Amino acid sequence: MRAGRYSSGGAALAVYLAAGCCACAAWFGASASAHSGVGSGNGYRIVAGSRGRVGPAVREVVGETARRTRSGIFRVTLANGSRLFTHGPDPVPAAAETGLDGHGGSLQPGDPERAPVCASDYYQRILYAYPAGGTDNLAAVAANLRAAIGRIDAVLNEAAQASSSNTITADYKVLCDGAGAIRIDAFAVSGSSFSDHVDSAQAVGYLDPSVDYTIFSEIDDPSVCGVGSWYPDDTLDADNPSNNPVGAEPGYAVIYADCWYGGRYGDA
Repeated sequence: MRAGRYSSGGAALAVYLAAGCCACAAWFGASASAHSGVGSGNGYRIVAGSRGRVGPAVREVVGETARRTRSGIFRVTLANGSRLFTHGPDPVPAAAETGLDGHGGSLQPGDPERAPVCASDYYQRILYAYPAGGTDNLAAVAANLRAAIGRIDAVLNEAAQASSSNTITADYKVLCDGAGAIRIDAFAVSGSSFSDHVDSAQAVGYLDPSVDYTIFSEIDDPSVCGVGSWYPDDTLDADNPSNNPVGAEPGYAVIYADCWYGGRYGDA
């Protein structure tokens, strides 16, 4: 995840979420070209010639403009000319995969839930995407999406407690509505790839550089849980591009419908 995207209590702690996600990509990103100094390292440069090209399976999920960089991640050029980086599609986890203590290989309805923190800066904004020309079913699924986010928040807090001898609590920061519930907004997406979702979101105004956008998509992909933007930069600096410094791009993640309720997105 990204800097400032969750809040901690019980002890003074500067929290920085590491970009990444397991089964379903979620909650990160930025554009190198917009930030001074970023993009100058070899890791961000496109591999020359045919080595920089990616196969049709990756382009179908990530986007037609995807190219491989020297660090092995992909660079995607968006419709407005800006660029995002991503490690690529996150596959559906094997049924036997484990890793979440007490939760098995995924987060399911019935697992513990915890309310995230409503915030006014550096938050996650939750979006719901439906195919252009299709039906907006947000009213029918909003409660289930909020419950899924609550399960992710509970696991984040469990990890904070386990790593601090129960002295620290942690919650994700999200944009809420006037009633204090997680705000979810709908938009139509033209196409199915990661870049299609981002282009469609930006076209209707979801491009605040201080925000990370988590997109629950109605589109199904049985082999992929999602894709999220990300920077391979672990420098301990306020100007790390993952911290949304001035001039950076917002972060985006797409979670496909098959992984809405049983995925491990948010587990970084």
